[in-house]
Amino acid sequence: MRISRNIKGGVGNIPENIYSTREENIKKKKWIYNMLASSQNRKIIEKELTVDGVKPSEEEVQKLIDERWRNLRSVSVSMADKPIGPTWDSIYGEYIPEKSEQLQNLIARHKRIYDEDITIEEAEDLWKKLEREGRTGKEHSITLQPQEREGYKEINLEEYLHAVKGGPEGGRIPKKTLDLIDKHAAGGIDSKYETIPDEFTAQFNAVKYKMQEEGLFNPIEEDFTEEHYDKLMKGDHKIRESAHFMRMMESLKYNYDMWGFSEDYYGEFGNKKQKEKLKNAVIKLMNNISVRVDEPRDDKQTWASIGKEAYMGGV
Repeated sequence: MRISRNIKGGVGNIPENIYSTREENIKKKKWIYNMLASSQNRKIIEKELTVDGVKPSEEEVQKLIDERWRNLRSVSVSMADKPIGPTWDSIYGEYIPEKSEQLQNLIARHKRIYDEDITIEEAEDLWKKLEREGRTGKEHSITLQPQEREGYKEINLEEYLHAVKGGPEGGRIPKKTLDLIDKHAAGGIDSKYETIPDEFTAQFNAVKYKMQEEGLFNPIEEDFTEEHYDKLMKGDHKIRESAHFMRMMESLKYNYDMWGFSEDYYGEFGNKKQKEKLKNAVIKLMNNISVRVDEPRDDKQTWASIGKEAYMGGV
């Protein structure tokens, strides 16, 4: 179920800013710092970097953490005084990476949308066209729109997490994690917006944040267990109404296997074997994706963006 926006507050049709305030932004940034420094995140990164049974050294793990820390410290943040996209309803926030990453995004987008490969030179031509149209921006920067809907209040967290793994210092998603995403994503990795690796990891980390906020799960100290899964899926809370939870469920192939589309009941129906697959997939992914998040979109709405240049205007 896509949630349509109803702008209620603000002045001059600008949304009231409740959830992307300076205080809320600092709160999300501090959470990422704590997660990066946690023993649990270090444990997950070690799993991500283990190849053919060979574990990474402590220095290799620390190097990845340090790269992500530097990305978080150096990213600039500004509030939009006009819609990022065509309307206040279209894009709620965006992270613009350095140009080399923007070009790779353009190549991946063209393949995903048109099923055609383009060269780096062709991507450069597209980028120059977007630049002439004023559709590129400052590299390694976040722009946030005023946010008034509770279901979208983690958009600022999402954009910070884009910067953590998409910034100029490195800190990218390891190949082992990409393979894990491909195994569990509906249609395979990068088959649609929600299964773009950055988007996929974003959903899971935003749900972790929301569960910690509700006192249901502490991702800084705990493994995600079947008990946590039951609290997420059956507990008395609003997490299941949030944009990131819905995106997380939409991205999983086992949820699609149940009804062909996953937007209505998220595990309420389906046979026992399918429900067990969904539960096991969520538990596995929660325990094997380190700190990083991204964003969703359909034909009418983009909740966030890794740079509008990657989506030809975000629509």
